[in-house]
Amino acid sequence: MGAGPQRSTTCCRARMKRPARPSRRTTHCAPPSRSIQPARRTTSISSPSVWTTRISSLHWRSPTSASPRSARLLRQRGIVLAMKGDFQTAQSSFDEAATRSPDDGLSYVALGLVYLQMGRTPEAVATLRARRRRSPDDALASWFLGEALYRSGAQPGSKEEIEALQALNSAVDLQPDLLQAHLLLAKMLQRNDRLDEALEHLKQALALDPDNAATSYQLAQVYRRQGKTREANELFAKVRDIKADDRDELTRSGLLRIVREGRR
Repeated sequence: MGAGPQRSTTCCRARMKRPARPSRRTTHCAPPSRSIQPARRTTSISSPSVWTTRISSLHWRSPTSASPRSARLLRQRGIVLAMKGDFQTAQSSFDEAATRSPDDGLSYVALGLVYLQMGRTPEAVATLRARRRRSPDDALASWFLGEALYRSGAQPGSKEEIEALQALNSAVDLQPDLLQAHLLLAKMLQRNDRLDEALEHLKQALALDPDNAATSYQLAQVYRRQGKTREANELFAKVRDIKADDRDELTRSGLLRIVREGRR
């Protein structure tokens, strides 16, 4: 009789000493959900990589409505692609933008610039010539048309050179801060022995960017031809290994100018 209750107490004590089993509801080493992950560090919108990435995302949501806004998005996407060197796809974007909004002159100008970069000079000339004919006060169309005609091999005194000079003069009259238009104009005037006129455009280019090596190089050439040896040698000493034809620089400055005009 006495042993029975003792066994019962021992059994109860043993049960009490057993560790509690973990609840089935408990999660083991659950990874933190996305909602409680630490906030990512943000980058300024002015960062080129962020700007490029954001506009590049338009590739996945291509506009379908034939509206000026959709044309603008296509143009912005084309600019990013061109800056990345994907000129073939950029050309398609600019072409579609121009089709969607025929009044969007910047898309035609960008299309002509990309044709020029791809070596499709006749198409560049045709596109830019048509744009300038439709809008004579388009400074960028005039600038790029002058570039396209010059690269097409326009010879001194030819009708192509005359058209190029007229287009470049129009460009700098409309927008005097187009440095590269001044430089090309000076180069073409110089080869026609119009040194005084070339010198005026080079001085304007120098005022826009005093540190521009291409301007100093051309200026030195003009001074040398005018017999100003000392001035020429001083400028030649400042510049080394200047490329006479920098297509990449034209593309960069041209596209950035299109972006600036598009924000107005």
